[in-house]
Amino acid sequence: MDSYKEVLRNIDNRIDSVQKELVELRGARTVLLRLENAGTTKRSSTVYRNMTLSYAVRQAVGKLGRASTAQVVGWLENNFDSDVNRNSVRTLLSANKNKFFSKKGSNWTLKPGAKEN
Repeated sequence: MDSYKEVLRNIDNRIDSVQKELVELRGARTVLLRLENAGTTKRSSTVYRNMTLSYAVRQAVGKLGRASTAQVVGWLENNFDSDVNRNSVRTLLSANKNKFFSKKGSNWTLKPGAKEN
């Protein structure tokens, strides 16, 4: 009986994990829709674009655990179905190095608690 309980617990944990990921993806989708529907001013679309990229990069680094800039760009292109400017990602990672990310060698990692911010 204990093995059945363990299997059920593992299934419940997996469901919780998938539900959390779904919430994160819905958040990213909402931000992307806002970008698409942003006003005609360049400033508002730039702000939304930067918010979207920042959120997406945090998602990528969080999912990958430890990744190079190229791996982050690849993850973004695969998961958001769009071309990503590598220089924009590199700039964003470097600009937020102390706030969200840390770097060891050529790999970036997400700082603890940064995902919720």
